[in-house]
Amino acid sequence: MLCATFLSYIISGVIINPPWEEVLQASITPIFHSDAAFLMMAIGIIGTTITPWGQFYIQAAVVDKGITAKDYKYTFWDVMLGAFFTWLIAFFVIVATAATLNSNHIEIETVKDAAIALEPLAGKYASMLFSFGLLGASMLAAFVLPLSSAYAVCEAFGFESGVSKDTKEAPVFFGVYTVIILLGAGIALWPGISLTQVMLASQVINGVLLPPILIFMVLIANNQVIMGEYKNSNWYNIVAWLFTIVLIVLTLMLLLSTVAPELMAGLMELLGL
Repeated sequence: MLCATFLSYIISGVIINPPWEEVLQASITPIFHSDAAFLMMAIGIIGTTITPWGQFYIQAAVVDKGITAKDYKYTFWDVMLGAFFTWLIAFFVIVATAATLNSNHIEIETVKDAAIALEPLAGKYASMLFSFGLLGASMLAAFVLPLSSAYAVCEAFGFESGVSKDTKEAPVFFGVYTVIILLGAGIALWPGISLTQVMLASQVINGVLLPPILIFMVLIANNQVIMGEYKNSNWYNIVAWLFTIVLIVLTLMLLLSTVAPELMAGLMELLGL
């Protein structure tokens, strides 16, 4: 069900049939702007892809499922394939919206607008598929994000946790899980609230919070006592530290462009950017 849901993004992108040569060229051509809007979007995209909650969820789920070191290769490919399809789906979401909404200068205020606006430009099936994809993504997030929070809270304070447990064995775990679901639903149903702004704000916060989490994750992954033979390789360290440094720089630039835009503009001019 969820697999078909997320594949609908890819199908939408194919149905729209954008100028693929231009798409591929833009995909490998770096573009950078120093204004706050661009920096917020860049941090938000990273923050919603390499999420802080994801770091907690993956390790907690591995423990919960009873995966041991001998199963490492299967877990490795599970994560790698998941990361690949995350990139692929995000790519087609960007392609679909850029080829229809952005090229026609259509402003999006709600996620409903995004799905409806695709219909006259790309046909009713693209709009329906995009809507179906949004529903699947929303349902997944509504259950997995509260689950990662429940894992993190219980691990931090030493409470029993696990989806295989019952409410008597792990009352705090299921209590936190339920409260966060209700809290999220309450925010989403709040009259007059802009869900697109809430989503963007949460993604940017994710991006800002990610660097310190990644720093500790890399330090743990390089601890010979903890990791043994599974200690990080030099290649993984290079990639991890590169992403961490880039996020720190982007966050500092966003702060500077918001607090002192003139100073930020002068700095960019000095750097020739």
